[in-house]
Amino acid sequence: MALEHAPVRRRALVGSLVNLGSPLGQVLVSVVLLAMTALLGAEAFLAWGRRLPFFLGCALAVGGYFVRRRMDESPVFENAAARGGTSASPVRTVFRSHPRVIVRLTFLRVPNIACSYLVTTCSLEYLHGALGLPSGTGFALVLVTNLLGVAAIPLGGWLADRFGRKPVLYSFAALSLVGTLVYFPLLDTKSWPLMLLANAVALVSDYVEFGVLAVLFAERFPTPLRFSGHAAVYTLTNMVGGSPTPLVAALLLSVTGSPWSIALLLAAAYAVSLVPIHRTPETRDREFGAS
Repeated sequence: MALEHAPVRRRALVGSLVNLGSPLGQVLVSVVLLAMTALLGAEAFLAWGRRLPFFLGCALAVGGYFVRRRMDESPVFENAAARGGTSASPVRTVFRSHPRVIVRLTFLRVPNIACSYLVTTCSLEYLHGALGLPSGTGFALVLVTNLLGVAAIPLGGWLADRFGRKPVLYSFAALSLVGTLVYFPLLDTKSWPLMLLANAVALVSDYVEFGVLAVLFAERFPTPLRFSGHAAVYTLTNMVGGSPTPLVAALLLSVTGSPWSIALLLAAAYAVSLVPIHRTPETRDREFGAS
């Protein structure tokens, strides 16, 4: 909806603002939990206060429902529907007509989402279990990193509008690759500035890419199938690169005894992702109304 309402020269920036929901949501959750713990005390929070944030989430869901009910379709989609170009089963149609595009974009994003899970989930156990640091250290690092991500995502959208989608993805995928190789050595220092640098290089560069991916995925599909194609890629990348990451990371660490096995696997995934970036056409000037 946001992308199809946006002007062509600001489309990536507008799309990136929607993706702010990822780091901003985590920041808001952390702030709410910290505030409630401070107000109620740790004992009361664990006893009953921990349920209160779920009621806040329900209120947001109800508000979102009414917003969606009042929204009209975008003019681009309405024009496509008027031409009879929409499909009764868009998900089936998009998998039949664009299977290579879906596979290519899925492998393009897999290391991005895997790195996100590694930094926000797996690293917490590594910092506490392997390095013996307080659990609050990992949560604080993730909170600060997500605050940086709130700025990094729109930066990615702005850069993609200015220089194109592919140059930004090439540059920050390469930076993320380097970030994965230095990530665990920097964590092992147990130095707060160096651990924050590790998170910043690994995840903030990923957030810049995340600011580009919304528009890149949308521009690769025609209007009648745009949402279905976009959703298919996001869902598949979470299934392939997101959900298994904590399990694979734990398995590699238990088998090899070294975090280097995790870092090298993720670095290899970033190296492979350069291929689908290369094979994906540049779409900065593509008009949505033409498809």
